[in-house]
Amino acid sequence: MSMSEYFEKITNNKAWNEEADVLLEKNTFSKEFIIEFHTNWTVRGHRIREQINNDRKLSMLLQHIFPAYTGEEKILFRGENKERWKKENVGFCWTTNKETAAVFARGLNAINSGGLLLKCNCKPEWIIIGPSNHSNYLGESEYTVAPESIKNINVLFEYEPVE
Repeated sequence: MSMSEYFEKITNNKAWNEEADVLLEKNTFSKEFIIEFHTNWTVRGHRIREQINNDRKLSMLLQHIFPAYTGEEKILFRGENKERWKKENVGFCWTTNKETAAVFARGLNAINSGGLLLKCNCKPEWIIIGPSNHSNYLGESEYTVAPESIKNINVLFEYEPVE
């Protein structure tokens, strides 16, 4: 079984919370594992977050697996669900592409309560990792940010709810 199939199996079995505990006990990860996990995070991050159901634990896991971000400060955007925003439950995935964030803000993240287009000047220590090759291939330029660290988020636009 390839690593990609392994990650898909964990997701399909709704076993990410248990897998996170196992991974947090490991001391090192191969370069291949990190690359495959990063691709999996790009594709299934929302499901991983849902299954772990603890953003602090997920943030610890991501920081444990990925090498520390060494890039510069970035202006990043996010399409967020208005209900999650009100609960101060902002997501991990941000982009340098304002239009990409707007697509999520007025689409998937606007379901039920409406969406928000967010902007933040993210300090390097808030960023867990930059875009994966798969994210760049999709044109999303997705940065993973530790939501518990991020400050000074600005709401640029509000979108109506999508049913």
